[in-house]
Amino acid sequence: MKYAHMLQPEQWIVIPKPVSHAKLRLFCFPHAGGGIASFSQWIQHLPTDIEVCLILLPGRENRFKETTYTDINLLIHDLGEVLSGYLDRPYAFYGHSMGALVSFELARYLRRNQRPGPSHLFNSAHRAPQLISRFPPLHKLPSEKFLDTLRQLQGTPDEILNNHEMMELMYPTLQRDLQLCENYEYSPEPPLQCPITTYGGLKDHRTLPEELEDWGIHTYAAFQLHLLEGGHFFIQDSKEVFLKMFHQELTQLLFALR
Repeated sequence: MKYAHMLQPEQWIVIPKPVSHAKLRLFCFPHAGGGIASFSQWIQHLPTDIEVCLILLPGRENRFKETTYTDINLLIHDLGEVLSGYLDRPYAFYGHSMGALVSFELARYLRRNQRPGPSHLFNSAHRAPQLISRFPPLHKLPSEKFLDTLRQLQGTPDEILNNHEMMELMYPTLQRDLQLCENYEYSPEPPLQCPITTYGGLKDHRTLPEELEDWGIHTYAAFQLHLLEGGHFFIQDSKEVFLKMFHQELTQLLFALR
């Protein structure tokens, strides 16, 4: 499939609070169906030396009319081009669920193309990429079962799930995002040089602790796993605890970059 997206960085990268002399850029990649709203409230809780860069993918928010990607390789290629002008200082990736997969593959793409890699890879709520899903593909489910699964994940407010018109608008993007993830095929490559920190929810029945632990094989450096109260969207259920922990991790990263 061909996509007609313009690779203009300002369309893809939203910086709510520019930091001219930032010591670190933090790129945040959303979950399936998610946009920059998922992260916009984080900024006030993170170290002020960090410039938070929110990745806005096609098919949502003010890019709603654009076609959503279903091929992760095409998306990674375009993200690599978009980010090329933002790699002039240390940076880190954070991705939740689908965003974890996208940021991991983007880090490997940048390495293959001899571009600076991330100083740290943070991810959450996605099994290690080499593992096969224990569940049938969500994007192939009939709409009613699809909605039931969304309710179980507890990441979409009930007022949206119960709004027929709203769900009609959101459904194509969600379905295509899930298709992108569920059609993903892992290819072995050497581990990354940067540390990896993985977060998960203790009640996330779709992503088990041992599936998160297996992210450790993808780094030559340190690996950490943190499990918090909550389900697949524990970053909402345990938001205060998570952001405090994430602030500490980023502060340590800033110290290591001195």
